[in-house]
Amino acid sequence: MNQVNWNGRLLPQDSTLFSATNRAFQYGDSLFETIRIFNGRIPFLPFHFERLDEGMDVMGMCPPPKWSLGWMRDEIRKLVSESGNWRIRFTMFRNDGGRYTPVDSNVQFLVVASPLETSLFSLNKKGLEVGVSEHQLLFHSPYSHLKKGSATAYIHAALERKRNDWDDIILRNQKGELAEGLSANLFLIKNGIFYTPPLSAGCVAGTLRKYILSSNQWEVLERPILPEDLIDFEAAFLTNAIQGVRWVATMDDQPFELLPEIMDMVHFLNERITTTNSK
Repeated sequence: MNQVNWNGRLLPQDSTLFSATNRAFQYGDSLFETIRIFNGRIPFLPFHFERLDEGMDVMGMCPPPKWSLGWMRDEIRKLVSESGNWRIRFTMFRNDGGRYTPVDSNVQFLVVASPLETSLFSLNKKGLEVGVSEHQLLFHSPYSHLKKGSATAYIHAALERKRNDWDDIILRNQKGELAEGLSANLFLIKNGIFYTPPLSAGCVAGTLRKYILSSNQWEVLERPILPEDLIDFEAAFLTNAIQGVRWVATMDDQPFELLPEIMDMVHFLNERITTTNSK
């Protein structure tokens, strides 16, 4: 492997790609997606494409000339074969030039692949010990639901997680509400109903979150959740595109169960992976 796709060209991974005036480097003027490939299948790629397409529109970026779901898939395929398990990072960033005000809103892109060992999601055997950040790091904006190159709040939270030796950390917004994990959306369960913070809490619009909300397999309610509300719930889990579903054993010292609904969700997602013709 040891190659990257740089604007459609395969180059050695250690190639020099950027100038000192690169806007992703200077201003975080970029968007990215992390995409999982399962034995050559990319079942959730449409959700990644939709979020990236919306993000470029919100950020005032001009998409590539052939921009489409098929184009995105083809650029990924230049880097990896139609088999194997991969973690893909697909980054779009604005052309060089300008300070805060861009002079050119056309984009360049970079695709990087890392191998994975498994071809399905697997549920963690040991429940996560999760803390709640003492800081109010997130806020809702027209950009808060996107995956942006600027990640100061998440770096700050990651350092707090490391200091406390937690498996993950829940970020809060300016109202003190729970928003999301370090790189995952948050779900809680009570009486068979799933609850997740709304996008207005400042969380990223995760692709797996969107799939769960649109699947009609479970009753899922979006509602604000405060730390003191945790005692009302029976179970909790985190979702993201790479790790799938991870169940939480404790959050802010509140214990949670591993309910059958969580295991059923992993089975449901894996069925989608194996039955969708999405190469």
